[in-house]
Amino acid sequence: MAANSAATAPGFPLMHVARYDPTTGKTEDFGPVTDRYDQVYFHGSAYVDGTLFLAETDSGVATLWEVKVPSAVREIA
Repeated sequence: MAANSAATAPGFPLMHVARYDPTTGKTEDFGPVTDRYDQVYFHGSAYVDGTLFLAETDSGVATLWEVKVPSAVREIA
């Protein structure tokens, strides 16, 4: 592995928001919340009524992000 390969991997040093559906095995990557900071590592999260709340402090400022998560359309048999 090259010395700088971790820096270019998705989610490092900016964590991404993603969704995994265990019934289909499908993962959707919605990308990073922001590119305003060099580092964003989420330390806490809560999902409430379609909004994902993410807490982080690595940018040097305590930040709470509110991310609207696109709803999944699922057929129920």
